Amino acid sequence: MSFGIGKNNRPEGTEELEEGVIHYTCNAPSNEVLAQAGIQQLGSRFGVADNEVVLIPHEQFDSRGLPKDIVEAEKILRDLE
Repeated sequence: MSFGIGKNNRPEGTEELEEGVIHYTCNAPSNEVLAQAGIQQLGSRFGVADNEVVLIPHEQFDSRGLPKDIVEAEKILRDLE
């Protein structure tokens, strides 16, 4: 699992950090839905829409018994809608 800037100068990937799981998505719920779930929006730091790069708290994975990977990060975001 890794997160970084891809060849097209856009963020890509998913990586587990101490603070949570940073994840790039092109299918994020609204800013309001993310905020209600305690998910930080970091996209502006990477030159994309705020909700395209998110920091998902570990609790979102742990409470569902999910591994911290790209597939499960997308599932969590879809379930929020």
